Amino acid sequence: MSGKCSADMSESSLSPPIFSMAKRVKEPITITTADSIVEQCFKQYEAGVKYRNTRVKDWHSNEDLYLNRPRPALKGRFNVGLPIMSGYIDTLISKTDEPPQAVIGYLNDAHIRASKKVQSFFEIDSDSIHANWAGSDLDSRKMAGLYGRAIYLNYAESDPEYKSYRELIDVYDFFSEPLGGKYLESHRFLGQDNIFRSEFDLEDSYYDQAQVVKLKASISKDEATQNKEELKNKQNRLAALGIVGNWNDFTGDRMFKLCMMGTIYRGVRYFVIFHPESKTWVKIERLKAVFESNLWPWTSWAPYPDRFNFLSKAPADDLRPACEAMSELFNQVLDNRQKKNWGQRAYDDEMFPDPMLLEWRPDGLIPVSVPAGKNLQNGIYEFKVGDINDTVQVVQIIDNILGQKTGISASAQGQTDKDVKVGVYYGDLKQVADRLGLMNRNYVEELEQGVLRWSWNLWEHMPQKQLVKFIGEKGAEWDDLKKEDAEPDFTIRIKGGYAEVEADEMKKKQKIEALIAVKGDGNLAPLLNKKLVAEHTLRAGGWDDDTIKQLLDPQYEGSEESLSKASQAIQDVLEGKTPKRYRGATTAFVQKILDFITDKEITQTQYDVLALYAEMHMPFVEENMIRRARQQSMGMPMEEIASPGGPVAPVAPDVLPGGNGAGTASRSQVISKSMTT
Repeated sequence: MSGKCSADMSESSLSPPIFSMAKRVKEPITITTADSIVEQCFKQYEAGVKYRNTRVKDWHSNEDLYLNRPRPALKGRFNVGLPIMSGYIDTLISKTDEPPQAVIGYLNDAHIRASKKVQSFFEIDSDSIHANWAGSDLDSRKMAGLYGRAIYLNYAESDPEYKSYRELIDVYDFFSEPLGGKYLESHRFLGQDNIFRSEFDLEDSYYDQAQVVKLKASISKDEATQNKEELKNKQNRLAALGIVGNWNDFTGDRMFKLCMMGTIYRGVRYFVIFHPESKTWVKIERLKAVFESNLWPWTSWAPYPDRFNFLSKAPADDLRPACEAMSELFNQVLDNRQKKNWGQRAYDDEMFPDPMLLEWRPDGLIPVSVPAGKNLQNGIYEFKVGDINDTVQVVQIIDNILGQKTGISASAQGQTDKDVKVGVYYGDLKQVADRLGLMNRNYVEELEQGVLRWSWNLWEHMPQKQLVKFIGEKGAEWDDLKKEDAEPDFTIRIKGGYAEVEADEMKKKQKIEALIAVKGDGNLAPLLNKKLVAEHTLRAGGWDDDTIKQLLDPQYEGSEESLSKASQAIQDVLEGKTPKRYRGATTAFVQKILDFITDKEITQTQYDVLALYAEMHMPFVEENMIRRARQQSMGMPMEEIASPGGPVAPVAPDVLPGGNGAGTASRSQVISKSMTT
């Protein structure tokens, strides 16, 4: 999809400073308008929270089963929790953890190079060291499994430097329009509460300081402290593990519970942060002033989405009745066994006047007085307790039904009968993949929206230049990602997941078979482009594009260090530094520099320095080529051929343009000499 086109579609923990406003013009909003907006927001917030609270009871029940929370039991009765819910949810996560990849494409050929650079930067910006998309997405699968929804907040900042965020929002903190439906972008209001900020936090210039003063004066210290009670729903997770306490007591500052939301007021989208208890706002901006795309920053996905109900059911909701039934049956078996081991008995008090002596003890002696006409064997009667023989079968039936209806079957959990045929086993796994593939497609839909917002945030907040590495026509290349390159005018496609992986493998197999058939035909084989055939064959075999370029380049000498040295020299020149000579230079080293000065937009001085630098290394190249040829003729293995050693000395200043005796090297002379060598 196109980034620009998608911005107007009806669809498809916050830490200060939030959403950098650098280089933006703020349009004034009158106090009267602001107060009217907040009054509307407060009513919408109440409606959203009321709607959210209808699901809290079910969420708590799901949490208790997942965390195996101990439940009260009658004296002498068992109530042992089983890890059934956690087993299903964890298996669900493990079977859907194939991370789909975002592919940022181009709308026309002029944007091919720009899309490659943006794709490369996205891979860096989303890794675990930066925005950590994979970590957030893994956590989201657990949240979606238990609560039926996973919600993200997507934003970026440029003060003091560019940084992007993809934060997973707690379902207990999110609210939205009750009748908004499946897609958040179609909601008229949405947001998150339980955003706690201290007095110190609110002194940031991001907030309207006049309103902050008003907020501080509007509530007492005790009222601010009471905000901790709003967290009681979230604390059920801790209570289920036996962790109790008032953890907000140790914050040290006076805290304020804020609400951040988006709302539509008179046809315009607004971004609002306010204090619900006092209805005091601390920030109001038109959404477009905070997000140029004018898209809500929140995105969400659901395993079982309902087109007309945002808070749709969760997989745990389907599992809960069965989990409770299986636990109940298991505890009945334990109760039954205990009754049999410690059963009730009746005794004849004429025979056994002291019943305490009937309790078992080692080598115990019990006095007995058997009345006339009675039998000792009849002095004690044991009440019979029946066996529960079919419990295991009932539990197995329930488990099988869950596996068939949810896709989390025995084979998916690693419980395969050793006698089951291999074809049946893999057929079962395919069925699991198909069932979970439906869930994955819902996830992919949200991921597209997340990447769309990332591309807009990049365009708004990125620095003027950002060096990136990508695969170009000549293999791996380094180039600047410029502001104009990042303009969100791309296609966004998500690939990966079980269904697509399987489909891709089938397509690869069909393509390779077709190539083999054409190559084997004497009439058609001459029509094939041999290099292109080799590229597709290697790519189908799993080779990455950079390695394929190296494999098909007859000039490539396998020296990554040599190419790295060339890249470092280029970077030094661009930064105004004097590059060092490299005595291990190869033709690839020189060619790397010549390709750069031929293709890139650089100053004349930079061009002259790099051209002369490349020319100065030609004697090293000739010497190393002769040495390599001699070593190969002697039968020395390639991996034992080392580059010549010796100290690395800087280029003398008087031979560089701008030095004492510098001259300008001719581009044609340098290239000609390189090609001749």
